Amino acid sequence: MHLSKYAVAALTAGTLTLGTAGVAFAATSGTSGSPSTPSTPSTNTIKACPADASTRLGRVEQRDTNLKARIARVTAAESTVTKPMRKARLEARAERLQARETIVDARVQGLETRCPGVTPTAPAAASPTPPTTAS
Repeated sequence: MHLSKYAVAALTAGTLTLGTAGVAFAATSGTSGSPSTPSTPSTNTIKACPADASTRLGRVEQRDTNLKARIARVTAAESTVTKPMRKARLEARAERLQARETIVDARVQGLETRCPGVTPTAPAAASPTPPTTAS
């Protein structure tokens, strides 16, 4: 009785091993060595300049300016703090702000690369709509 259990286990293991190898071979044997479509990237990988690029650039540069001001405030506060826990929190905040500044700088550079010659404009302030009175 024990021999048949070992035989079934060996047969199952062999089937699984050869079965998965056959599937792997079938998946790769369809190609003859040269791909049917070229694997070179398209030459048109740069996105087109958006219509509101100057407004976007203005908003992103405004964020960059605000981040630099916040970093300056945090580092100034960090130099005056004497408690080690508070200083550690301020250092962590400064690191987070610098990481965010890196991201914003990359966005500015990306917009300037995609849209050369675009000058930033301040985003239009959302004007409140006057209430309408129903007559």
